[in-house]
Amino acid sequence: MALWLQHLGARNIVVSDPAPARRQAASQLGATATIDPTSGDVAAAMADICGGAPSRVIECVGVPGLLQAATEVASVDGVVTVAGVCMEPEQLTPLVSMVKELDVRFAFSTDVRTWSTPSPRWQAGRLDPLGMITDEIALDELPTRFERLKSPGPDCKVLVRPSA
Repeated sequence: MALWLQHLGARNIVVSDPAPARRQAASQLGATATIDPTSGDVAAAMADICGGAPSRVIECVGVPGLLQAATEVASVDGVVTVAGVCMEPEQLTPLVSMVKELDVRFAFSTDVRTWSTPSPRWQAGRLDPLGMITDEIALDELPTRFERLKSPGPDCKVLVRPSA
């Protein structure tokens, strides 16, 4: 997301992640600042970095509680986009979004049109997604890696090589 936002010209791209390796990767891929959410108040840190509450917040993780956190961080009349796939029930206090008059959107990329815009940019060398790949594994390693991905760690994108 940081890579794409940088390419689109976003001024402040602030990534919050508990894993140091992923914060470092986010910086290398376009984040202008990173925050360790385990070390303090994320909303205050974002406001400090951005000069106020961010008008756009993108939740990319899909962990219960983060949608509520995103609405709490966003500015009045802001937009919260949910791109993380949460597989568990999520609790949300609608009053926060209502009082702030937030626009909460859900995104899911399953259509070939989703890739029609970035693909030519990748081919032209204007976007380099290879920095996101932190490991390549064989198909038989997949169950173990999925378990490991449930906890904060260094991985960003892991390629599965079925023939490896």
